Amino acid sequence: MKLTLTSLCIALALFPLHKAHASAPATLLDMPLESLMDMQVTTASRFAQKASQAPSAVSIVTAEDIRTHGWQSLAEILGSLRGLYLSDDHNYTYVGVRGFSPPGDYNNRILLLINGHRVNDSVYDQALVAHEFQIDTALIERVEFVPGPGSALYGSNALFGVINVITRQGADLQGYELAGGLGSHGERQRRATLGHKQEDGTDLLMSISQVRGDGQDWTFPGSGTASGVDGEQSDRFFASLEKGAWNLNVSYVNRKKQVPTGAYGTDFNDPANATTDGMGFVDLQYRAAANEKLEWSARLYYDQSWFTGTYVYSGVHNRDEAEGARWGGEWQAVSTQFDRHHLVFGLSYREDFTQDQRNFDVAPYASYLDSAHSARKYGLYLQDEWALTSALTASLGVRQDHHSRAGDFLSPRLALLWQAGENTMLKAIYGTAYRAPNVYEMYYTTADALPNPDLQPEEITTYELIAEHLDPRGIRLSAGLFQYRICDLITQKSEAGMLIFRNEPHAQANGLDLEAERLWSNGRRARVSYTLENTEDGSGNRLVNAPRHLFKALFSTPLFDTRLRLGTELLAFSQRRSLSGGHTAGFGIVNMNLAAERLLPGLEISLAIRNLLDKPYAVPAGSEQSVDALPQTGRSLRLNLAYRF
Repeated sequence: MKLTLTSLCIALALFPLHKAHASAPATLLDMPLESLMDMQVTTASRFAQKASQAPSAVSIVTAEDIRTHGWQSLAEILGSLRGLYLSDDHNYTYVGVRGFSPPGDYNNRILLLINGHRVNDSVYDQALVAHEFQIDTALIERVEFVPGPGSALYGSNALFGVINVITRQGADLQGYELAGGLGSHGERQRRATLGHKQEDGTDLLMSISQVRGDGQDWTFPGSGTASGVDGEQSDRFFASLEKGAWNLNVSYVNRKKQVPTGAYGTDFNDPANATTDGMGFVDLQYRAAANEKLEWSARLYYDQSWFTGTYVYSGVHNRDEAEGARWGGEWQAVSTQFDRHHLVFGLSYREDFTQDQRNFDVAPYASYLDSAHSARKYGLYLQDEWALTSALTASLGVRQDHHSRAGDFLSPRLALLWQAGENTMLKAIYGTAYRAPNVYEMYYTTADALPNPDLQPEEITTYELIAEHLDPRGIRLSAGLFQYRICDLITQKSEAGMLIFRNEPHAQANGLDLEAERLWSNGRRARVSYTLENTEDGSGNRLVNAPRHLFKALFSTPLFDTRLRLGTELLAFSQRRSLSGGHTAGFGIVNMNLAAERLLPGLEISLAIRNLLDKPYAVPAGSEQSVDALPQTGRSLRLNLAYRF
């Protein structure tokens, strides 16, 4: 599937817009203070409810937040949320949750959704969150992160949380938009978007975007300097069409990234070392209301994913390939027919009919892996939000899953929510979740990797206590205690120079989350969060890549009568243990963004500076790397312009 910006521009020019006009995006000043303090979410319970009434401590990022802080990837968005942290191995970006981000993780312990559609791939269960993510940040209406086990509603992979990216609608744009950007290290971005809602209610959003980057030079101790081998290119397409009860989403991404680190013992500083990742899906959904107290929906989808890695060993090109394809469907009903009960009932089916892996030398040809697998998953779930009294609600959920390769799983969740005061909510939550080992972990084999078909599923049990207070004066306070215990944690090991995945007996985490947010009537906004966690394996050793302290402070303010908006972000983390038993130093970085949305009609300009103080820092490396720690990007600048007409 080949897409170009020129071809889309031609298509957009031919699309008829009746009574279309450019409209300024909604800002914090345009929204009631109380609506910002307690926004509605859909991910926690699979129906719309206020965040304070959700059986979790939900974090929400809005389109306005994204514009204010100049975030250009889902990874940057997630990095701002309490309890989350990022690691970049110069190929992929990994999301750590409350102290869990072991090497070889591939983000497969969080479930990633786009408008409720699962986008973890079929071979690695990987959640791609940087420029390989399928949605440009300009198309995001909001991101909902529900921490804690989510298998009671969503099945496998939702061990540490569920991320749902909700896209904007055509009505939000009501016209055309062209955007472009330039950044440090040769970064170039461009995007063309069409959004329109017709008089009969038909809503269309269509967008294509590209990212190109030359990357930078990196110096790795013991290896030398990698020069001109850090390039990246990404092409994305997304479209949504809503007409009456029907909604269609189509998505595509293809991203190629050079790998400068000499990972897996490849020839250092060879420009041919690179990976290509692609994903696409078609999702058709139908919603209907049987009556005012019973709604139901049905979803049918098809997904494809592909991966190609080129690795050079003593001049010989080794090719690593994976291909995944699946289709599935889901039916769900939401009922309030019974007094004081809000019921959710659903059935799901997914068939991963292609889970293929290949590894071979190109010339002279030699094959090391050629495997083909498939799997079927069935799920049945039920949740009841039961108002026991006017102040006490019980959320009872359970899901039964059958995995053709891994067996049967029962995932319960129980939450008690007590309205302790007019603006105070206390929550006690218990839940379990599971993750079945993927085909990569079980069957991948090469000259330096061994399979392990006997891997067992991971299972987690979680306890949380949460207190939330919403002050009408514009203050939101949240505090939470959490305890996790994971059995059979799947971890990548290096044994006699061979990589293999093993089950650890157990691992556990205990911690504290604190967050305070203040909104002012003049549009100023501040959010501060702190997470203290202690994660250990079964022997009492601290887990690798697990900072004990996470501190984040975000502040934004309008300037010059709201024509400009300044967003600042401080991210600070304590030291992390590396695979060798050493530590990477703690660090703090400052990011800043200046956004102008009202200087001229239809024109948006932003200037973002990441790592403003040019702080040098590093994160622990995985066992596939030849170094113990990987340096991260220093100061970088991005200038972006967008024009609506």
